[in-house]
Formats: sequence, C-alpha cells, structure tokens
Amino acid sequence: MDKALGELKKLALVLRSNARSISKRARLEYRDYIQMAIARISYKKQDYLTAVRFNRRVRRNSFLFYNAQFEQAWALFM
Repeated sequence: MDKALGELKKLALVLRSNARSISKRARLEYRDYIQMAIARISYKKQDYLTAVRFNRRVRRNSFLFYNAQFEQAWALFM
C-alpha cells in the first residue's frame, strides 16, 4: 500500500507539472480521484486522520463530493 501511495502522489505531481497538456476541468477531476484514492488507502491502513484530510480536499462541485463526505464520516467515527 505504501508503494500505491507513492505512485498516486507522483501522479498528482505530474498533473501539476503538465498543466498545459490537459484541460483544467480534466486535471481537477483527476485530482479529486487521486484524493479519494489516497483517502481510501489511508483508511485501509487505519490512518483515519489522513483519510479525513484527503477526503476534505475533494472539491465541493465534484460529483465525488458526497462520497467523500460519507467516507469522511466513517473515518471520523473510527
């Protein structure tokens, strides 16, 4: 799981550095998916505070927002 976290963080850096190659909307959407993935991995590792932190990074206007809120509630419950 640590390797997966490392790869997701690298992907986030690549998205930030190659900003001109993809649209802003697509970049933000990918970022939301990355945040959710990191949060889920953190939850699985029982690192609940990190899971909450990454769930809170999902944009409010993303269709993933309500899923992130639900998963954040579970992490706070634990």
